[in-house]
Amino acid sequence: MNLQEIVAFRREQLFEGAVQISWFYHDDARAKQAATSFVFHGPSYHGVAQQDLDAARDHRLTDTATFTRDVLRSFAQGSARENPFTLAIAGYGTGKSHLGLTLATLFSQPLGAESKRVLENIRSVEKPLAEEIRHELQRHEKPFLVLAINGMEDFDLASKVTELLLLRLRALKHDTAPLEDLRPRFKAAEKFVQRSFKLYRQDFSTQFGGEISEKEILARLSRADEHAFKNVNKVFEAGILRDPANWFWVHNRWKLKLKKTQSAQSGEGLPSAISEPANPQANSSPLR
Repeated sequence: MNLQEIVAFRREQLFEGAVQISWFYHDDARAKQAATSFVFHGPSYHGVAQQDLDAARDHRLTDTATFTRDVLRSFAQGSARENPFTLAIAGYGTGKSHLGLTLATLFSQPLGAESKRVLENIRSVEKPLAEEIRHELQRHEKPFLVLAINGMEDFDLASKVTELLLLRLRALKHDTAPLEDLRPRFKAAEKFVQRSFKLYRQDFSTQFGGEISEKEILARLSRADEHAFKNVNKVFEAGILRDPANWFWVHNRWKLKLKKTQSAQSGEGLPSAISEPANPQANSSPLR
């Protein structure tokens, strides 16, 4: 009897060789499939022992089932916890992204069908830990707001958190207006694109690299994409430099002063004074 007659490889769970944390936002079906197929290890079945580690390293060896329980417990401690961070260290290709995607699914939908399957996977290797995790999840009346970030990408952390926060809240059908109001420059950029895309189509293509649609730019700005904002801002500045006279009245660094003069025909006040600069150095971006 050959090994292939006993063991079969489940090709549908190969996931093209690597699980992507971004599936949490952009491929819900694949994210759920990956989360429910993660193979946990418990303390009684772990491929590495503490003595196998380099003695110079002081981190604690933890199996994935225990790690899941510990992360969940840390949520309950909240601000009372001295160190709010939990760090998992493992080599390349050992399943860190897969575990992260699994935990994001479990914590964001603790009562969902996929979370129940994740718990069953934990139960199959460590029943007591599975019960602890299930009990901890039931203590929380509401799901957790999870932001899963791929640290291999090049980004500004604060901007990326805001971008993913907007993306996640919209996916959950929550009102994002209070958050958007904190960053009005993106709304200003959206209005500029809506009004000027056809006029400056070539400039937009140059800044974004190749053909790009108005819809795609607006979608990026709606996610508070800093890179997209910078590109739009370059188009905006180029328009000012190319034709400053026409831009004089719309540049938001200039404030219109109205001087009322008496009209012999209507008696109404007319704007007679031109704009004056209001601290040109106040902002580094005309769209702010």
